[in-house]
Amino acid sequence: MDHWFVTRPKRKLILIPDLIKIFAATAEGKRWTSNRQLQLKFEKAITNAGWKAQNISDDGSGGRTYAALLFMLGLWYETETVQITTAANEIIDGVSSPVAVLTKQLLDFQYPSPYSLKRNVNISRELQIQPYRFILNILLETEIIEITQEEIAFCLVPFAKKMQDLELCTNRILEYRNNKDKITKEALYISGRDGSYLKNLGNTIINQLEYTGYFEENPDIKSLKFRKDKIQDAKLFLAERRKSLIQNPDNAAQFQRRYGSGLEKTKDYKISVRKPMKISPNERKIIENFYILAAQKPVYSIDDDLIHTISTDIGASTHLVRETLNKLPLNTTGNEFEDTYLRLATGGRPTATDFERKTATLFNEGFDLYSIWVGNLPLHPDIIVFLDGESYTHGILDTKAYTDYSLPNNHRNVMAVNYIENLRTYSYQNKDFRLSFFGYVAGNYGKNIQKSFDKLLAMTDIPGSYITARDLLNLYHMHKEQVFSPSEISKLFSCNRQINPNESRSQ
Repeated sequence: MDHWFVTRPKRKLILIPDLIKIFAATAEGKRWTSNRQLQLKFEKAITNAGWKAQNISDDGSGGRTYAALLFMLGLWYETETVQITTAANEIIDGVSSPVAVLTKQLLDFQYPSPYSLKRNVNISRELQIQPYRFILNILLETEIIEITQEEIAFCLVPFAKKMQDLELCTNRILEYRNNKDKITKEALYISGRDGSYLKNLGNTIINQLEYTGYFEENPDIKSLKFRKDKIQDAKLFLAERRKSLIQNPDNAAQFQRRYGSGLEKTKDYKISVRKPMKISPNERKIIENFYILAAQKPVYSIDDDLIHTISTDIGASTHLVRETLNKLPLNTTGNEFEDTYLRLATGGRPTATDFERKTATLFNEGFDLYSIWVGNLPLHPDIIVFLDGESYTHGILDTKAYTDYSLPNNHRNVMAVNYIENLRTYSYQNKDFRLSFFGYVAGNYGKNIQKSFDKLLAMTDIPGSYITARDLLNLYHMHKEQVFSPSEISKLFSCNRQINPNESRSQ
C-alpha cells in the first residue's frame, strides 16, 4: 500500500503499559514467530486481565494483533527470541512516565520501519515520513490550528509521503474545507480505499495522539487542537528528537534497538535492550499472574493475601511466590490498577467500558461491597452497588470517562426517568433491594456541574452525588486505614453534591 497505516486493536494507548508488562512476562526470551502456543497464551493472559473481549481465537491471532501494536511502537523485537527494548523497560520498571515514553515512540514512529515492511502490512518504501510528527508540524508551523479526523483521513493519509509535503497537505486541508467532495474523491482514488476505512485511520491516529496530553479534547467533532499551555512543551520535545529517519529498516533488531532506545538517549544502541531477569518457567508464570491480577483489582503491596491468591491460582508454593515477586523492581510492585484506572477515567468513549468495569471492581475489591456491572443492559446505569444485606438497599452509579463532564440535559432525563424509576426496587437472588442513592464517577467535571446536578435533584426524590475517579481512589485509601461501613458509604453518596474525601469523616 502507498498510504499511512497503523494497527488498531486498541485505538487508545492508555492500556499499552499494562499490555507490555503482560507481554514481557509471557514472551520475553521465547520464540514468538510461528509459536501459536505462546501467541495463544498471551491472548488468554490479556483476556484474563480484561483488556481483550472474551472471544479467544483458536490460533492466537488475537495475541498476534496486540503484539503487533507493541512491535509497531518499538517496544520489542525478535532475534531468536523476544527481546524487550529500553523504552519498554522504562515503562515496565517505572523508570519513566509511560506518557513521556510513548509520546517519544509516537513522534519517532516512521515509514519505512520493520513494522511497515512486514508482509501483511507492506507499506511502500516511497513513504519516508514520521506521520505523527508530521501532524504536529502542521499545527505548529502552518496556519492550521485545528485538524479533524476527516482531514487527517482525506488530506494526509493518502498524500503525505515525506516530511517536505507540509505545504502540499496544508493546501489540501484548506481546499477540503471549501470543497470536501473533490478532495474526498481524490483521496479514495489515490488510496484505493473506501471512506470508512480512511476515517477509521484518522480516528485511530487522533486517539493515539490525544494520549500525549498536548491537545484539547473535542469529542463532538474528534479533532486535534493544541492546549495553549502545552505548545511550548511540544516544541521543546520535538527539538530534542532525532531529526533524520532511522536507517536500515530491513535489520529489525538494529532498528528496534534504536527506535526503542528510551528517554535515556544512550549512544550505544547495542545495549538498548533490557537484560531480562533470570527466571524459571514457574517464576515467569508467577510474574504473569501478578500483572493480570494487578490489572483487575487494587494491589498496593506484596502482602500475604496476594501471595496466597497467586499460590492458589497457579499451584506454586507461597515461599516461591514471595521470592519471585520480591525480584520485581520496586516501582512495579506498586498499584498497577490505580495508574490504569486514572488513565481510563479520561479516555473518552474508547475506554468507557473498561472504566465502568474497573469502577465496579473498585467497589467489590476495594470497599468490599458486592457490585455488578450492568452497563451492557438496556435502560440500566453502569453499576449497581449492594449496600446492606439486612435492610436490602442498593445504589446505582453511572461512569463518565471525561475530563470535563457537565451532566447534559439528556443525561439528566435518562437518570431520572429511566434509571431511577426502573431501579427503585431491584430484585436480585430472590431479594428485593430498595434504591438508596444514585451517583456519577467521572475523570473530572465541568465548572457548571453543580448547577446541572441541582436540576437533576429537582426531578427525583432519591438523593445523589458525584465524585472524581481520583477522589474515589482517595476515599478507598481512607477506607483501608479506617473502614467505612455500608451505612457510611450510603450517607456519603447521598450528599447531593460532589463528594470531598477530606470531609468524609465529618459527614
